[in-house]
Amino acid sequence: MSAINREVENAKSVAADAQAHLHQLKDDAARIAQSAVNVGRAGVETVRDKIGQGADAARTAAHDLSDRAVDKGSDLLTALQDKIEENPVQAIAIAAGVGVVLGLLLRRR
Repeated sequence: MSAINREVENAKSVAADAQAHLHQLKDDAARIAQSAVNVGRAGVETVRDKIGQGADAARTAAHDLSDRAVDKGSDLLTALQDKIEENPVQAIAIAAGVGVVLGLLLRRR
């Protein structure tokens, strides 16, 4: 074989090796890209779960606060009813005074 033929064969061999490495590189890049997508999905799912947990905690806290407010309002209403029953004349006088003040304030507008 002549030197030129050897060089041609050598170039073909190098090209074939380069092509094989290029295919391997392409496959590796595809695997890396898929791994990145999987990590991204897992991250999104984690964030979604944390948001759901936060929403559940906020909902529970809002319900607890609402229940406490209703209980407190009920206690205050019961206490007010007890005071009115203990002092009905005083309650009527206070209600009349509040009515007069509101009437004066609203009439000025």
